[in-house]
Amino acid sequence: MTCEAVYIVPRLMMAHSAEMKEKQLRGGPTIHNSLRSANEATVTYLDAKALAKTRAIDLYSKAAAQAPNDPKPHSNLSAAHFEIGNYRQCIVDISNALSISGDADSDLTEKLLPRIIKSRLHVQDVQAAEAARNQPKDHPNMDKFATACTNIDKARKSSAQAVQELIHGIPRYLSTLDDNPEYYAAGHDTVCSQVDDGMMRRAANDPISFFFGGIGDARNLYATLIDISRFEGMDKGPSKRKYHMTVNDLKASMLARNLVMFYLLDDLSNMTLSGSQQEIEHLTVIFYVYIGAIVPPFVAQKLRETIKRAANALCSGDDLLTW
Repeated sequence: MTCEAVYIVPRLMMAHSAEMKEKQLRGGPTIHNSLRSANEATVTYLDAKALAKTRAIDLYSKAAAQAPNDPKPHSNLSAAHFEIGNYRQCIVDISNALSISGDADSDLTEKLLPRIIKSRLHVQDVQAAEAARNQPKDHPNMDKFATACTNIDKARKSSAQAVQELIHGIPRYLSTLDDNPEYYAAGHDTVCSQVDDGMMRRAANDPISFFFGGIGDARNLYATLIDISRFEGMDKGPSKRKYHMTVNDLKASMLARNLVMFYLLDDLSNMTLSGSQQEIEHLTVIFYVYIGAIVPPFVAQKLRETIKRAANALCSGDDLLTW
């Protein structure tokens, strides 16, 4: 129980002790039950971290039912509903509290009117908010309430126009919020060849085109090349089919890395694959460039040479990959 609840509830119980005892003797409904519910509800409301707000609403509702002539449970209900965003029910609770208190409790009225104005504004009931705003003219937030009423009314009247302006204001291309895309040296998706039997049954002079969007580490491209080689090996004689492959990626570094790999693979294709030391070293370079995090010195040297070769080819147009 909070300090505020400990201080308030005993005073109320002492003030009404005689009446409680009398009604208990008569066997009728007692204020004691109402105060106990109000006490529990106050603890729940003030200590929201320990107890759920829905529990507070249940207890305040019980207190309101047990003390139908007391406006305070309805006032507390309105505060709880306002906090959880149930503004329509908050308006109902405030109306119930004000109808019970009438003009007898000016302090309660002064406290509840700003809340009902805010709730009316939240549900865009501008006329009702204006009517409530005209009552507590000396409230410090009346100017803010008046401005809010005016703005909401303007927005409501021009809602159709606002929707049109919003639609026309949407950019045709919405750029990503992340202007530095992630870079993965090695991908993590399952390798998938883009070639199938039906595709390879097409006429031999019918070219086949592929587009790899988000090429990444090109694993799917390499799997496709391996499958093409497998299918081509089933046929006798040289292949007459042409293949066109387009690779694309959001990260320029990935395209540059793949270009270096293409140069290394092109050099490998011109070797006899006899198992010589040069071929083994070249395969080692390809392995480390593709997946190695730490590379031996001779691999780093070969990588620098290949990068320089590819960069010069792009600038001069010479030594470009013929295929």
